[in-house]
Amino acid sequence: MFEKVETARLTLRRPEPGDAAAIFARYASDKEVTRLLAWPRHITIQATRTFLEFSDVEWSKWPVGPYLIESRQDKILLGSTGLVFEKPECAATGYVLAKDSWGHGYATEALRAVTEIARNAGTLGLYAVCHLENLVSERGLQKCGFKLERILTRHCKFPNLREDDLCDMLCYGIHLDECNREIFHQLTTRASCRSTGWLFCAFSARDQCWWTHNLPNTIGKTQRV
Repeated sequence: MFEKVETARLTLRRPEPGDAAAIFARYASDKEVTRLLAWPRHITIQATRTFLEFSDVEWSKWPVGPYLIESRQDKILLGSTGLVFEKPECAATGYVLAKDSWGHGYATEALRAVTEIARNAGTLGLYAVCHLENLVSERGLQKCGFKLERILTRHCKFPNLREDDLCDMLCYGIHLDECNREIFHQLTTRASCRSTGWLFCAFSARDQCWWTHNLPNTIGKTQRV
């Protein structure tokens, strides 16, 4: 029931094998688009096909998986969003957009739609993580009601940056069921952060994920300064 969702301007749909060329050309191989993402830029279309295989696995296991974002008006591929589940109660989300789709409010519209999809799927809450320099994504998360949960120190390598060191990251969360707020907080504290503020670490297969640490239990709620 969640494989295709429409908003005022967008269509969110499950990816198909025939989408590989468009995904590769529109954003997955773009150096600027992928600079602050935690999945390696796609050098060959085979990497994109690997993502599509990953997508099929996610959709077979969970009620929702990755989505492609298209314009409702002209069907042009704009980017990707979706959910990556840790458990039925806890999922990660985010987005990535082709460069010519920046600045039109598509990310906010897509993220709000995915948040509502997660709520309808029975998820207690969502989290999303992003590089400290990715201020645009951070503002987008804030617009959609996500709150800063913690700062993850030396948490992840970003393969499209030149630095080899582990980078600090921001972890944002939104509670979809206030009655179970504490349960969701415990789940996100133990989560393995399989995706990044989509950013989508899901763009590489699970065994190619660039995450190197789990969320540490000792990190409490942190205010950004």
